[in-house]
Amino acid sequence: MTNADRVALSAYAHTFGNPFDDTVCCDETGVAKPNPQFFAYNRGRQAAFGYKFEDILYTAQSQYHDIGVATKLGYATCWIERRQGVKGFGATPVPDSVTTPTCKFATLAQLVDVVDAEIRAVA
Repeated sequence: MTNADRVALSAYAHTFGNPFDDTVCCDETGVAKPNPQFFAYNRGRQAAFGYKFEDILYTAQSQYHDIGVATKLGYATCWIERRQGVKGFGATPVPDSVTTPTCKFATLAQLVDVVDAEIRAVA
């Protein structure tokens, strides 16, 4: 889920080796995050693919665009707080309040390490 348009996301995905199973862009939804309609569009799309709402861990960096609204909408959330120990919110707007996520990591790599460890433990 990104506020980028399809053309920009296609370029990003190509740069990363096309790792995404599915994507949702603001030009598809007609609105951008943090608009709850953006999240509703994605929720319907994922349900059509057979994913249950409780199986989704919404992961993002922005409290303003993502974590606050996703938490209010009932998603389990993972905040990638890249600015730990640094004041401010970087390039994103300051949120009205900082929402407590379901889980939090300083980097996306840390989340991946935890998920990988969980998969190895089950296998």
